Amino acid sequence: MVQPKISIIIPVYNAEAYLPMCLDTIFKQTYPHFEVLAINDGSTDYSLKRLKEYAAQDARLQVFDQAQQGPATARNVGLDHATGDYITFIDADDYVKENYLERLVTECQAATAEIAISDYYRYKEQTKMLYYYRTKEDYQVVDLALAELLQRMNKLEFTTVWGKLFQRTLFERVRFLAGHGYEDTMTVPKLYLQAADCKK
Repeated sequence: MVQPKISIIIPVYNAEAYLPMCLDTIFKQTYPHFEVLAINDGSTDYSLKRLKEYAAQDARLQVFDQAQQGPATARNVGLDHATGDYITFIDADDYVKENYLERLVTECQAATAEIAISDYYRYKEQTKMLYYYRTKEDYQVVDLALAELLQRMNKLEFTTVWGKLFQRTLFERVRFLAGHGYEDTMTVPKLYLQAADCKK
């Protein structure tokens, strides 16, 4: 059985200090069928150099370089070049668990879902501590109806573009709006609506 391919899109701007941890956790994934599209968005530090070093070691990493246009445009560039069956977005200053891809794609396939949402941690440099935003008691795998999902849109894990796996076809009519802050919160609800249409 052919395993689905996942496209990982990373917008990068002056993230030299964080890129090694971000990329190392990606390339240690237990699910091997993926490509990484990193878009250097006019970084003025050594981010582009770091990306090229990693690309020389692993052919699954493609590096795109552009003048600074913001994360929305960078994500759109990634979408334009993505060849995977699924799309996930990881910010350059984030990192993921080794089973991140495997867990999300397994749940998507098991539920024939168009979108899977993960839990997340937040690291605070001031305290050097990880804060977990989902307790074991709260953890659940659920198939949410659109109305229930929209009621939860005040929670961070439902509004951000990171921490999710999307079926690639959802982006056929949806792109990020360039030049606006919080571009993911303007885009993710449209993807939920696309997924709801798929269920009809």
